[in-house]
Amino acid sequence: MKKMIGISIILFMTALIFTGCNGEKEMTCHRTMVSGSDVVTATYNVWYKGEIVSKIKSVESLTSTNESTLEDYRSKMSTLYAPYLGIDYYNYNIDNTENQVSVTLDVDYEKVDIEELISIDPNNESFFHDGKVYLSTLLDLYENVGVVCDE
Repeated sequence: MKKMIGISIILFMTALIFTGCNGEKEMTCHRTMVSGSDVVTATYNVWYKGEIVSKIKSVESLTSTNESTLEDYRSKMSTLYAPYLGIDYYNYNIDNTENQVSVTLDVDYEKVDIEELISIDPNNESFFHDGKVYLSTLLDLYENVGVVCDE
C-alpha cells in the first residue's frame, strides 16, 4: 500500500511539473488581409489562466512591393507606438526588410502599469475590467475585427 501511495505521489508531482502548477494556457490567433498586391498578416499568441489574460505577443506584418506603402505603414506604426516607449512590460519593435514591415508587440498584462496605458489612450480603458484583461473580452474584440483563434 505504501508503495502505491509513493508511486501515486511521484506520478502526481510529475504531472504538475509537465502541466505546470499555474494552469497557464496558450492560444494562437490569426488574421490575413489582402488589398491588391499588399498583404497584412497578424499572429497573436495569447497566454491566459482561466479567464484572465496574462500576456499577449503579436506580430503584424505588411508585405508590399510598393515602397511608399511600406514607408507609410512604418511611419503610422512608429507614431502609434511611440507614446508607449519606456513602459515596463510593454515592448514593441518595428523591423524593416526589403518588401516587408513587421511590428512585434509583447505585453505582460500581469505586470504592466495599466493606468499608464489608459493615460496614453483613454480607449485602452475598455480593454480592462477590474485591472485585468478578460479572455472573453479579448475574444469578442478579435472576432469583431476578423481574427480567428485556434483554441
